[in-house]
Parts: sequence; C-alpha cells; structure tokens
Amino acid sequence: MAIDDKDIKLLWGNAANRCSMPECRRQLVVRSEDSSSDKIVGEMAHIVGDKDSETSPRGISSLPVEDRNRYKNLILLCAHHHTVIDKDEKNWPVEKLHKIKKEHELWVERLGESVDEELQIYHDFIDRVSIAFCLENWERLCDSLFRQIMDVDFPDGIYQLDFELFRSLLPGKIPDFEVALQNLAKRSRTYLDYYMSDAVIVPGDSRIMNKKRYKYVSYDNWEERDRLVKEYKLWQRNCNMLLNNLVKAINDFSEVVRKHLNPTFFIRKGKFCVHDFMGLMGCTLTETWYLPERYFSDEELAEPLKNKEELGC
Repeated sequence: MAIDDKDIKLLWGNAANRCSMPECRRQLVVRSEDSSSDKIVGEMAHIVGDKDSETSPRGISSLPVEDRNRYKNLILLCAHHHTVIDKDEKNWPVEKLHKIKKEHELWVERLGESVDEELQIYHDFIDRVSIAFCLENWERLCDSLFRQIMDVDFPDGIYQLDFELFRSLLPGKIPDFEVALQNLAKRSRTYLDYYMSDAVIVPGDSRIMNKKRYKYVSYDNWEERDRLVKEYKLWQRNCNMLLNNLVKAINDFSEVVRKHLNPTFFIRKGKFCVHDFMGLMGCTLTETWYLPERYFSDEELAEPLKNKEELGC
C-alpha cells in the first residue's frame, strides 16, 4: 500500500523539510535558481518495517501491516541516516526512533517563534521533560511503574536529564521554573535510585523488576523467607510512595510551565495521576486514579510495615 498524500504532507510539514536526526537536520529540498530543477533528497523512512518480516528493518512487530505506511510510523531522514538506521537495527530500535521524531517536531514548532534567547534553555528542558517522562503516554507508563514493571530504557532518559541539568547554566530569569525543574530532577532521581537498589533487568526481557530473593529460599527456612518477603513488601511500598512524590513533582513543574512559559502545556490532560489499573493499592482490585496532594517525607519512608494491606492481601 502506497503512502497516502495526507500522511506525506503531515510528515514533511511537521519535520520542516529537514532530516530528523539532531546532529544533521539538513534541508531535504535542494534549491536551484530554476525552481524546476529543485531536488528532493529526503526519504520517508519506516520506524516499524513496512513488511512483517525479518528481512524488513524492525519488521517484526504487532503493528498491523496496513498501518505501517501511516504518518505515525514514518520519520523523515536524509538518505545517509535512512541507511544508518536500517543497517544497524540494534542501535536504532523503534522506541528510539519515535523519540527522535518527537524531539525533532518539538524543535520545529519553535523555529518561527520569537523566543527570548535567555528563555530558550527553559524551553529545551520542557521538551526534554516531556520526552523523558513519556508524558504523552503517562497513564500507561505510570500503571506499569505502579506495578514495579519498568521499561529498560526509562532510566536512561531520566539520568540524562539529571546530568544535563547538573551541568547547565540556567539564566535565573524565572526562579520558580528553575526550582520546580530541580525538584523534579531530585524526585525522579530519588525514585530511580531506590527502585534500582533492589531491581534487575529480566534476562531475555526489556523490563527491570524486583529481584524477589524470597523466591529462592526454601519454605523450610520460613524465618529467612518471611524476612525477605517483608523486605520486598517494604521496597514495594516505598517505590509507590516515591512514585507519588514524582507525580506530585511533575504536576508542580507543569503548573509553573503553564504560568510562565506555555499556557497550553498538556492542558487537555490536566493533572497527571498515579494510575492503579489493577487496584493493587488497598487490595480493591478496582481500577483507580490517585492525585497526589503532598510529598511523602523521609520519616514516612523509614517507617516499618504496619498493617495487613502493606504486608500483603
């Protein structure tokens, strides 16, 4: 199936006729004095391969074949970078290409804007926060995190954001924004550091989950097994407390962004919530959303397990 004209126009327009690779971004229409001699050097690359086959780069996917020529599955590239991503699937997976496309289109949105140069760094961090925390798909991501299922790529974006903030020269023009950004970085780093302290990449999988050491202890050694189960439950509870703090920090950051820099920042989504799809909190088994209203303190995180819900249903 050929690519529809509408999808072609969306792709080229949203990419501003430029290669989407951040280190390239070359113009993909070569102009000439005689417009009839203009050359189009851009290529519409598939993120998921156009054929459901191993011979098609990134072709093995649940994405229906009929949707693979749609705008959402296409990325505009120069010929060189199209070749690069198709020859090295391992280093250019589907998730990474979607991220590059999103970052490029956010960059394009501001090409024609008159933005104070001192504020440009703020806008750059706003974009990085949106991508690092997958705010477009926050509900799905948060539901997985609440169940202690973390995608293997998630920490990289957060740690990179934290590092870039550490070395950045913030202008000090909007103190509220800088405080909210620093708070978000701190809360996200605290959450990740704690989560990773007792988690491991699942072999042959793309998830990071708890080690669950109690599973490897015989039932005959019930004291050791009981100790490890309680240790796991404490880790689980604290992960959700820290996730609560992270969501509160995202909302505080969003409010400051809307107030000072972008009034429409995720305005349709409104506030971000903790999404408990399976009703694990309180053992209700009913899909629930929580809107964090405060931060859990270090003292609360240090408290021992004290009720049957925390010890397990």
